[in-house]
Amino acid sequence: MTELEILERAKMYINKLANGINPLTDQPVSENDVVNNVRIARCLFFVSDILDKNIQYEINGRPTTSSKKKTIPFKIPDDIANRFQFSDSPISVTIITKQINSFVTDPNMQSLKPTSITQILTDLELLQKEGNHRIPTEKGYAIGLSTESRTSQNGANYDIVLYNAGAQRFIIDNLPYIVDISNNQQDKIES
Repeated sequence: MTELEILERAKMYINKLANGINPLTDQPVSENDVVNNVRIARCLFFVSDILDKNIQYEINGRPTTSSKKKTIPFKIPDDIANRFQFSDSPISVTIITKQINSFVTDPNMQSLKPTSITQILTDLELLQKEGNHRIPTEKGYAIGLSTESRTSQNGANYDIVLYNAGAQRFIIDNLPYIVDISNNQQDKIES
C-alpha cells in the first residue's frame, strides 16, 4: 500500500468516526459513544483536514494554496433508501444526518446539516419552535417524533427530539425535497 493510499484510508476512517459511523462496520455508533461528543467530532474533522492537505501534497508535490475548500452542494447518495440503517430505537436528527453523510464519497461535497432537516420539519408543521429549541407538534408525534429529557455533561437538563423508525423513514422518503430546499437556501446565503 502506498503512502497516498494509507493517507486516503486514514481520512476515510476519520471522516466516518467524525460522522458517528464505525468505519469497520459502517454502522452508526451508540449515541453515547465518545465520537458523538461535539469536541471530539470537531477534532476529528480538524485531523481530516490535515490529512486532506497531506493527500494534496502527495498528489501535487506541494501544499495546496487555498485555505478554503470549494464545495459542491449536497447530493443524495445513491440508493440511500436501501443503505440507510433504520434504528428500532428512536434516535436524534444528528445521528440520522451523520449516517446520511457517511455515504458521501466526494470530499468536496457539503454535508447535510441537522438544522436543514429540522427547519423543513418546522415548515411542514411537524416541529414547532418553543423558546430556543423545537418540539413535536401533534402531526409530528403522529409520524413518530417524541421527546426525551436528558442531562448534559455540565448537569443541565434539556429535552431532545427523537425519531422512531417511522420518522426516520419519513425523512429518507422526503430527502429529495429536504436537500433541494437546503441547497436553495445555501445558494441564497452565498449570493
